[in-house]
Amino acid sequence: MAAVIVWAVFRTVGVDDLIVALTVAGLGLGLPAIVAFVVAWILNSLGHPDADAVDPQAGEPVPPAPKAQFAGVAWGYAVAVLACIAAWALRAALDPFLGHQVAYAPLLLAVAFSAWYGGLGPAVFATLLGGAISWYAYLIPNGRFGALDAGDSVQLGLYGAAALCIGGIASALRASRERAHTLAREVLAREAGLEKTRAELATERDRSQVTLQAIADAVIATDAQGHVTFANEGAVALTGWPTPEALGKPLSRIFRAIDADSRRAVAVPLERGAPEISSDVMLVARDGTERRVEAKVSAIRERGGSAGGFVVVFRDITAARHAQAALEESEARFRVMANQTPVLLWMCDATRACIYVNSSWREFTGRTLEEEAGDGWTAGIHPEDYGPQQAAFAEAFDRRQPFRLEYRLRRHDGEYRWILDDGAPRFDGAGEFAGYIGACVDITERRLAEATLGNFEQRKGAFLASLAHELRNPLAPIRSSIELLQRMPAIGDPRVAHAHEIIERQCARLAELVDDLLDLSRIDSGGIQLKRERIDVAPLVERAVARHAAVIRDRRQQIDVDLARERMRVVADAERLAQIVGLLVGNASKFTPQGGQLRVSTAVRENAAEIVVADTGPGIEPSVQPRLFDLFDRYPDAGPDAPQGLGTGLAIVARLARLMGGAVSVQSAGAGQGSAFTLRMPLADRAGETAAAGGETGDATTRKARLLVVDDNVDAADAIGTLLNLNGFDVETAHDPEMAMERAIGTDPDIILLDIGLPGMTGYELARVLSAHPVASRAKLIALTGYGQPGDTEQAKAAGFSGYLVKPVDVDQLRERIETLLAEQADVRSEALRGRD
Repeated sequence: MAAVIVWAVFRTVGVDDLIVALTVAGLGLGLPAIVAFVVAWILNSLGHPDADAVDPQAGEPVPPAPKAQFAGVAWGYAVAVLACIAAWALRAALDPFLGHQVAYAPLLLAVAFSAWYGGLGPAVFATLLGGAISWYAYLIPNGRFGALDAGDSVQLGLYGAAALCIGGIASALRASRERAHTLAREVLAREAGLEKTRAELATERDRSQVTLQAIADAVIATDAQGHVTFANEGAVALTGWPTPEALGKPLSRIFRAIDADSRRAVAVPLERGAPEISSDVMLVARDGTERRVEAKVSAIRERGGSAGGFVVVFRDITAARHAQAALEESEARFRVMANQTPVLLWMCDATRACIYVNSSWREFTGRTLEEEAGDGWTAGIHPEDYGPQQAAFAEAFDRRQPFRLEYRLRRHDGEYRWILDDGAPRFDGAGEFAGYIGACVDITERRLAEATLGNFEQRKGAFLASLAHELRNPLAPIRSSIELLQRMPAIGDPRVAHAHEIIERQCARLAELVDDLLDLSRIDSGGIQLKRERIDVAPLVERAVARHAAVIRDRRQQIDVDLARERMRVVADAERLAQIVGLLVGNASKFTPQGGQLRVSTAVRENAAEIVVADTGPGIEPSVQPRLFDLFDRYPDAGPDAPQGLGTGLAIVARLARLMGGAVSVQSAGAGQGSAFTLRMPLADRAGETAAAGGETGDATTRKARLLVVDDNVDAADAIGTLLNLNGFDVETAHDPEMAMERAIGTDPDIILLDIGLPGMTGYELARVLSAHPVASRAKLIALTGYGQPGDTEQAKAAGFSGYLVKPVDVDQLRERIETLLAEQADVRSEALRGRD
């Protein structure tokens, strides 16, 4: 019977087999076993908390952690103990009613509950524990574990068999349910995976279609038989077949290709699986339009290796072919031009290696392109120029900047020639640096001409300086003598006074011509030095006009001076600015007929001081105005009575104005309409001006100032000495360095007027000797010479001169300079006296 029960328990599956097992158990064990079987079946039908938790979104089942698994087993055995205790308590409570009847029924229920909760292990444990409880509590002798008789042993054995059967059946049901749940989870996980795969495939399909539609290339896909299954917009545009009409049609009908030369049809090699189609293929669209295309065919392989379809990718290369042809034509044209030009052309790559030289270069050097390639061309550079040339080229190369170099390059005959090398960086179509390209020109003749011209300019400067000195030396005594004669009692004959005026005027004119030529020479050579000081415009204009008052009066001209009321200050060289205004006024008077009108006005316009000199002269045609300020350019239509000149005045005006930051312009309505010259100078920064403070400076002593005039030209020394005597100074003269030293020591002069060109010792050397003497060193030195170059002025300052005047000197200017130096000496003495107090 036990064997039948065990077989029924472990071999039954499903409800029908369970009924068979219950029937067998009932026949052998009675109603309590059937009740226990039913309870176990009901509990297992309710499911287990762990087994019921099925997540349809979960993937493969995750095995529990070791600690969680151990805790579950422990709880299973603990529940078995608690179930047995509860069953024992229930049986003890029913003892008054049952006595020894159905002694094992509650314990069988505990076994069923333990099997439902913990499985077969806790069920076996509950069976053993229940058997021990029955042996102890319900078998004779009661209350202890004693020897059993045959009936109790059979009863205990039947209990064990029934309990094991119940536990086995419940465990089997529990295991079946867990397997069912596991299978359900696997099915759900696989369905979720399939759904995810379907979504990914759909997304990938959409992405592929969008990508194929967006790319610039045309794409056509076919099945294994060559029928079109897909065509993107690029393919529609090139073939002229809309996608709905193209689907299902043979590829040869949609993609009609012909050979560009033979005009024969070209079939797409789908059966051979050739990857490329000749680039000389012409695609014939649906409307007959032909385009040159390049195409590529790829097979879609299935798992077995057979072609499941084909993809044709093609693009229109008509424009690219035209561009390539144009590029090749341009390259050929460049090479023809490069080889025909007499200029030496070269090209290097991004590593500074020479990659091309034209035929003119090869003819110049007598070397081939292979010999010049790389750095071979540098073998022709002159050894003295190699280092500087390479360093300058490397610096420009690193900075990617254009350069211009001059160096000597060996010609094919061995002669080194000077060349001018202009190089510029070049970049490819992507904007990447590709190297340099340059052109070289033989400038040997130009350098020789520049050297010759430089020597000529140097000699011209020296000649002009000597000319000025030689002209000014005789002019100085002439002018001094004229002024002396004017101060002497006049002779009764008026013709003498008139002759004096003529001599003085022509002498001044000659001095002006010499000064103009020297000014132009200094300006054009960059040797002129300008002072930068704030000056008032109105007083300067008045002084410049006053210098020409006599000439204007002699010509019976009327001049109107209209100066702005507001104070105008500019930053300029006062002497040069007065020279500009004077030249404009003199020019206006010169070209205005007798009895004409002149007008000089000042105004502030657009943050600039404007000085306008207008006249009623012959006017200037508009075609002549642009070149009016050029050197030696005179107005050709001034008329036969127009005064003659060198054409230097306006050239000096324009150059000086530009050097001081200003500009000069002319306005004239034409012939007979007069003209107006406008000088514009930027106003000084008024915020930076400071008010000058000071008072009248008078003589600190009652004695006359002592002057010493040193000049090897006796007439010039005596003339200037006499004029200075008439101006209230005590004057001594000397004509050589030895006499000058004696007079300087004996008379202790305040000011020494010293000529530079002295015999035996230059004025610079004599100035150093005087400065070293304890007595003569007190005197201030003023250079009075015919040399007027900028270098002479700097040399005079270095020698200790406090002033520098060029012959012929204006007496008023000389007196002003002397009085300035005497005032400075008086201030120094006053400071010394205050320091003693």
